Formats: sequence, structure tokens, C-alpha cells
Amino acid sequence: FFSSIFLTQPLKIISLAIFFAFFCRKPNDDKEANEYLNDDQFTLDEDEEYLHSIKDKFLFIYRSPIRANRLNQDEIISARDRRLKEVYMWSILREIFIYICFLSLLCIVTYSNRHPNAFLQVNHLRKYFLNSDYKKISTINQYWNWLENSFVENIHAQQWYNGDAARNLSGYINDKSNRLIGWVTMRQLRLKSQSYQYDYSSSNEDKQSYQPGWSNETIETYSLSITESFQYQSSKDLDTYTYVGDHGSYPGSGYVYEFRGR
Repeated sequence: FFSSIFLTQPLKIISLAIFFAFFCRKPNDDKEANEYLNDDQFTLDEDEEYLHSIKDKFLFIYRSPIRANRLNQDEIISARDRRLKEVYMWSILREIFIYICFLSLLCIVTYSNRHPNAFLQVNHLRKYFLNSDYKKISTINQYWNWLENSFVENIHAQQWYNGDAARNLSGYINDKSNRLIGWVTMRQLRLKSQSYQYDYSSSNEDKQSYQPGWSNETIETYSLSITESFQYQSSKDLDTYTYVGDHGSYPGSGYVYEFRGR
């Protein structure tokens, strides 16, 4: 929650602001500024006449140019600089206004969908699955005991307190009030059997596919879900990303088992 507020969402906002600043900004196309900068590129209206037009050889259609007081070079430079400053000033103000509107809409869309009970929901699920038995795990046997007797039983609705079957609760977890969207997935990363390192790293990761029981051959018949759980899958196959934990970084690949059921 806090990483989303202070890290993820601000990075999204800054990235989008940089994108709009470089690729979606309109170029300065001011008519008067272009006239000051380049005397050869301008467009006259129907009721205007260019004072430097050359006298046409047809005397009957020639009209004498209107005499006007021309600005000297210093006045032109001063007027041009002043006009350019005004153009840039209004351009900056316009961009700031657009950015403020964009950031306001983005914040409204991002944070308005947060339900006030979201923290209570996450806290309940964390305490429900990661209970006191999980916090005491220090050996492999304790982990498997928690996985089989606590975690697996709680991801599906079990019997009621009086022994009655949990009818019409397909897809609910064992608290009888929260429902799973999809199914629970467990992904395992293994070390090579010849590795003498106990800490996981990408260099000693086991990427070989096995048969059930982590053997190369088997004569027993297993279901498809169990057989596939011993097949190594890359992060591209699983469409997952690297996970950064407290003790290391773990890629999105591995051996996956899906807890499907009622």
C-alpha cells in the first residue's frame, strides 16, 4: 500500500508527464513571431498589402504602396524579443495548466477506487493464512505441516462448526465470506542437485523437467495437473515477473502447481 502511494504511482505520473512533454506538445507556431523572425515567410490577408512589392510593368493596375513609418533596427529587435517572451510565457502557462488538469484527473482515477475497507480485508487474509504456525516455521517439515494442514484446508470452504457440509459455497475460502477469483498457484524454485550452495541464485537454479517424484522416469500414472507441476516453465510461459524479496530476487520461472477444485 505505502509503496504504491510513495513509489509506484508517482513514477507513473512522472513518466506520463515526460511522455506528454516530449511527444504531445504543440510547437510554437505564432504568426506574429514568425514574421519577426523571418521576413520571407508570412501570409497577407485580403485587405493587406506588402509594402515592399516591386512596381509592376503594367501601370494601369499598379497601386502606389502605402507609406508607413518603419521601425529602426533597435526597435525591431526590442519588439521581437518582447513578443518572443510573451509567446514563451503563454506557452509555459498553457502547459502548466494542462499538466495540472492531467495530474488531477490521474490522481482522481487512481485513488478514488480505493475502498476504505481494503486495509481491513488485506489484514484479515494475512492473519488468516499466515497464522502463528507460519511464523514459527524454521524447518522443511514444519513448512509442509503448515502447507498441508493449514493453508490447503483454508483455501476451500470446509464443513461448518456443527459438521454440516458447506453447500453453495463453491469458490469460497474457509472463512465462508471471501471468494477466490481464479485459483491458488504455488511456484517452486529448485537448486541443482550437484550444487554445493544453499542460497538460491540464478546460476545454480535447476531448469530441468522431471516426472512426478522428481525422477527422470516413472511407471505410475498421475493426473495432468500433477504431471505438469514437475515441468519447468519460464517466466515468459507463465507471464510473470521477477519477485524481489527480503533475502534475494527470484525470477518468474519455476515449477508451478495450481490448487484447482470446488
